[in-house]
Amino acid sequence: MVLPVATLVQKHITYGSCYILDSSTYFQLKSHVASKFGVHPNEVLVVGSGKLGFSIVHEKRYRPFGDSPDIDVTIISPDLFDKVWIEVFDYWRAGGYSFAAGSAQINYRQREGSSVAESGGSSSGR
Repeated sequence: MVLPVATLVQKHITYGSCYILDSSTYFQLKSHVASKFGVHPNEVLVVGSGKLGFSIVHEKRYRPFGDSPDIDVTIISPDLFDKVWIEVFDYWRAGGYSFAAGSAQINYRQREGSSVAESGGSSSGR
């Protein structure tokens, strides 16, 4: 019997057991992460080789779990996404957004309706 791709993904990636954790520990992990982020446990998933038992990354395809024993956890929550998006936007709007570009730290802030970048004390309009 050949299953459609969507069914295979749901059965083995989205739902089902977790290779690295027994069902009780998997439930506890999902519940703990869910409570920390204020989401439903069904919105917390273990993904990657810890879930499947092998890697699906192209360079490491089908390598058994254990080469780098970490557990990848993801949260799929529209409500949490919206909350974090608003917080990041408000933080950016207040002038607190920065990121590293190469070896220099660049800070962006709003000034008189235009973005200004600062790097090592100098600034340039963008």
